[in-house]
Amino acid sequence: MRRPENIIQLKPDERIVLVIREYGITLLPTLASAGAVYFLLLFFMYAAFTRGPVIIALWFVGLVLVLLFILRRWWLWYAEVFIVTNRRCIDIQRPGVFSKMVKDIPWSIIEDIQFSQHGMWATLAHYGSITLVTTAQEHIRIQHVYQPASVRDILAEYVEQIR
Repeated sequence: MRRPENIIQLKPDERIVLVIREYGITLLPTLASAGAVYFLLLFFMYAAFTRGPVIIALWFVGLVLVLLFILRRWWLWYAEVFIVTNRRCIDIQRPGVFSKMVKDIPWSIIEDIQFSQHGMWATLAHYGSITLVTTAQEHIRIQHVYQPASVRDILAEYVEQIR
């Protein structure tokens, strides 16, 4: 499996400065609920296997669906990445497993960089959102970023170098 950072073509004299993914702790509620369903299925495994082939097939389908859900969530977390280089930002989004959107944002069109943290959990776990505002008034939002203030400072430093 190729890393998303290796998919992009770097230009001459360009280097990757930062790779931003969704903060892993934000996956916990989704994965915990899927894990609870998984263990619930395991708990009822003996009862399912004593009821006959139809119930066994339904149990197996449920187990496969839970595992596919967990695998899909992990894949989307792994494949959605925001790459910062010394020349531009590259936003790779995966709306689904078989679709990909890539935005190439040169530093010269970024007007403003904002960050926000909303809620108790975001404050306690130190994650938030970063919004890039371009000259075309397009808002590019990166959600669930660990330590958004530090990341915003790194991005602002590159914007200032261009100006």
